[in-house]
Amino acid sequence: MPNLGPTELLIILFLVIALFGGKRLFRGAGELGKSVREFGRAVGEDEPDL
Repeated sequence: MPNLGPTELLIILFLVIALFGGKRLFRGAGELGKSVREFGRAVGEDEPDL
């Protein structure tokens, strides 16, 4: 896998923002965070009490 430097990462970030728009990206990031929290809660519920 090629190494990505800071310049390449900034270019990729700019392209993603240009394609999807800032509001849509922030909404998607929020939904991803909610999904991760719900997954953590579900995993925690299955653990037996010690």
